[in-house]
Amino acid sequence: PANVTSSLFLERYPALRDKTIVLFLGRIHPKKGLLPLCRAWPAVQGEFANAHLVIAGPDCEDTVAALQRIIQEQRIQQSVTFAGLLTGPLKWSAYAAATIFTLPSYSEGFSVSVLEALGSGIPVLITEACYFPEVKAVDAGWTMAKVAEIQATLTTALATPPSSIRQMGANGAALVAQKYSWPRIASQFADLYDWLLGAPTPDSCPIWLAPK
Repeated sequence: PANVTSSLFLERYPALRDKTIVLFLGRIHPKKGLLPLCRAWPAVQGEFANAHLVIAGPDCEDTVAALQRIIQEQRIQQSVTFAGLLTGPLKWSAYAAATIFTLPSYSEGFSVSVLEALGSGIPVLITEACYFPEVKAVDAGWTMAKVAEIQATLTTALATPPSSIRQMGANGAALVAQKYSWPRIASQFADLYDWLLGAPTPDSCPIWLAPK
């Protein structure tokens, strides 16, 4: 959405105003890679004292309790915030407040949260299992081969200069505007229907529109 700012989110969490926020937003489930993320966080936060991890979303399979045990054992309570389920303007404000969005998932289909983060101009840190090869292709963030690389990849991401972070965010926003905006999606469906009715395959057909 246009004209979204971080104000609404930071009014709810004023202690995060000057923090470098790493945001996870989605279902809090073991397959999302949050347990290794929290285990890696002490080393990352130890190197980047201003970094703060925000975990937002609904709890699934008591994963929050498991994460809280790790956080207490690692004594990182002061640098991790559970924001619960965020919707509407508050969700978009959380994206605006974030420096980096992360989804270190073991398995994904099509992640709407990655798309939302990219569209909000936030670089993303994801695994190859998120199936967004465009992130690497257009330099819109960082892609890990496996979740075990989360500590090293986060360290690289947080060490990236602000100017490069901004450019990555712009690259992601441009990708979403070009490939995933509603006008673009409507055009692709129109091409699909024309193709089903016998028209030639368009030169710029998406991957799901295979030649006849």
